[in-house]
Amino acid sequence: MTRFIMTLEESCRLVLQAAEKARGGEVFVTKMPVIRIADLAAVMVDELAADYGFAADEIPVTEIGSKPGEKLYEELMSDEETRRTIELQEMFSVMPAFRSVYEDIAYDYDDILNDTVTEAYASSPDNSMSLEDLRAYCLKEGLLDEYRRRPVLHENAPADHIRIRKAA
Repeated sequence: MTRFIMTLEESCRLVLQAAEKARGGEVFVTKMPVIRIADLAAVMVDELAADYGFAADEIPVTEIGSKPGEKLYEELMSDEETRRTIELQEMFSVMPAFRSVYEDIAYDYDDILNDTVTEAYASSPDNSMSLEDLRAYCLKEGLLDEYRRRPVLHENAPADHIRIRKAA
């Protein structure tokens, strides 16, 4: 199971960049790192176990499968949207479906990389961060700091056990 990941700062930057670039009617999709949920669990166990008084190898991780209807990956652009998308340096710009309404608008971005996008933007396992890159990202962005300061355990889970959903 894979997901896109971004920090609060990155999401704020997306909003500001999209507001600056917007011409009218388009939708912006930022380029984000992809992670495997199992890798995130492994990084969290490795980095936080000692804070809770455990060695990382003492904490079993159980894959419990996906919930009914839960997707194994995220897709942020459909095939139809892909046909009307422009790739920019840090994001994609999906042009309006009814271009005739916006025919007087020039979508002349200064950072166009590709004006023809051929693949939907999805959190493919093939494009996911390595375990060490994910660890570095979490540490650099301070994503684990909150859990170091004040331990938070799920009320229904024993303190020495973590459960994650397994890809079907």
